[in-house]
Amino acid sequence: RSLLQYSRQGGIQDQVTWQHINPIIEESITLVKTGTNKRDIEFNVDLKAHSSVEVNRHQLLQILVNLMMNGIHAMNGCGCLTINSEDWYKNEESIGAIIHIQDQGCGIKPENIKRIFDPFYTTKRDGTGLGLSVSQSLLSQTGGHIEVRSVLGAGSVFSVYLPRKMESDLFVTQVS
Repeated sequence: RSLLQYSRQGGIQDQVTWQHINPIIEESITLVKTGTNKRDIEFNVDLKAHSSVEVNRHQLLQILVNLMMNGIHAMNGCGCLTINSEDWYKNEESIGAIIHIQDQGCGIKPENIKRIFDPFYTTKRDGTGLGLSVSQSLLSQTGGHIEVRSVLGAGSVFSVYLPRKMESDLFVTQVS
């Protein structure tokens, strides 16, 4: 619900700020661990990103929680969820940060990979098909994006790419 609430037009304009992503990742892990305390999930965390990025902290938190919960569901509540961060380089220049969330779940069929970011597409019985679509849309507004790699029967890796500077002038940090 929070992810959908923040996807509404005009709901994020004054919340884009410079952030170190590792504390946001750590907070998202804490939230997910709290919500999954009865499940057999091991968290493997390696946070090496040093770059600050312009991002909506609350939105990124919601996106990461969504991706982690998707991974836990894909593993049927049992397995290892690996979360790591790194600086994003292009032509040896740091252009932002990347967050990888890897599960040991069922994986995604190749024919479904191209559809997972489509609104209302879901393979879950109780899913809305909006989590990944909204997440991708929110990130694209600040120049970021999500990529996925998956092996059927072995798991998936969702990578969140966050640029150092926004590519769009649509969202400007408000100064009081």
